[in-house]
Amino acid sequence: HPQPGQTQKPDTRQRSWLPIVAMAPSFSVISANIAMSMVSIPDILKIDKPDLLFVQEINIGTENLSDNVSRLGYSAECNVDPLHPTLPGTAIVWKTILNVSDINQLIERR
Repeated sequence: HPQPGQTQKPDTRQRSWLPIVAMAPSFSVISANIAMSMVSIPDILKIDKPDLLFVQEINIGTENLSDNVSRLGYSAECNVDPLHPTLPGTAIVWKTILNVSDINQLIERR
């Protein structure tokens, strides 16, 4: 430390280390209106590989959707009303490696 009235000389030594910078991992979210076409969901998952996919205008149930996405490493939940399967609903698709433990009951067709 410099004495009063003195200035400290800058440190001109080269450092043999670099500071560690913690980077947050990227997280990809996509929202898609598929207009009742099942073809685009697997395509979105294969091409974009989102962590979460929110789907609108889907007309298949959770079991069918899960069968279509599980082979790609995803889980799914949707809210198509089984009493009115022709009326579209919404769905959430997520990478199975994510720690998703609870999905609140989705309101049918909302």
